[in-house]
Amino acid sequence: MQRGDRDRPSKSVRRPRRGRAILGRPSVFSASLAAATAVIVFLAVFSHAARQEAEATARALGDLRALLNAAGCSLDCATHEIAYGLYTIKPATDEQLVRTALWLRTELRLYGVDCLPRFGLRQMSLCSGLEVEGEQRGFHVAYESERMLISTDVVESNELFATRALHHELSHIMEGRMGRGRYEDPEWNATNVHGMEYGEGGHLDRDPWHSIYDIRLRGVLTEYSRASNAEDKAEVFATMMTRPLYLKLRCMIDGVLRDKVALTERRWREFCPEFSESFWGTIHDRRVQMRDELGLPRLSHKLELPRLSRE
Repeated sequence: MQRGDRDRPSKSVRRPRRGRAILGRPSVFSASLAAATAVIVFLAVFSHAARQEAEATARALGDLRALLNAAGCSLDCATHEIAYGLYTIKPATDEQLVRTALWLRTELRLYGVDCLPRFGLRQMSLCSGLEVEGEQRGFHVAYESERMLISTDVVESNELFATRALHHELSHIMEGRMGRGRYEDPEWNATNVHGMEYGEGGHLDRDPWHSIYDIRLRGVLTEYSRASNAEDKAEVFATMMTRPLYLKLRCMIDGVLRDKVALTERRWREFCPEFSESFWGTIHDRRVQMRDELGLPRLSHKLELPRLSRE
């Protein structure tokens, strides 16, 4: 053996290289690098998704705010839980706000830039978990402050019912703007079936099944319509705005309903000329077109039993 050979390692013994696997397992450095890379990729994807969601929310709310501001109405969204007077509200998620804003903008645009300001609303508030006197609600209108509270929950759970309920509440608001008392309306009462008597108000009827259309009823669309003439008028108007074909079929077999629809058309046309025959005749097509433009699914006219009560 030559000098220095003893200091050389045997050919059968291999020294591990730095950063290489030992006995088939990754080194600590390699594992740490892989974990750090995975975290960075996850944070980048999450940040991009969060940014896109924030931009979509801002865009949807911005478009809705512009529409409302043109009508003299402001828009706000609950940022924290508030218990104020009779009602309690909670903040909605970004996803709920986007969906509600797109839906609400579509429905309000049906009225046009000339009619919308006539409702006289001063403020619209979007929230979730709306409760009035401890009862869960989809909508609440504070007439003294001309403010409408809308819970995103009702839009998320039953958009068809929410659409009908929105126009129902807007009808109440417009009736007040027309200068008629909410319950005193002899002209409307004269169209009813002989002997029909209204109840003492919608606030006393909280049965959700009473909001279902019932073809067996004559002169009214739902049991809820019988709560008061104010609710009767609102149910007719809301159906004109959401189910025009169904209402046309009902009127073919119910002369009382036909008279109520004609009276409603005349009154709204006198208050705002834009509520013309062409307005009523194109509601369905205009709604479909606007929802298609926004990528919203078409409303499905299935059983619309509400999960949240309205006013």
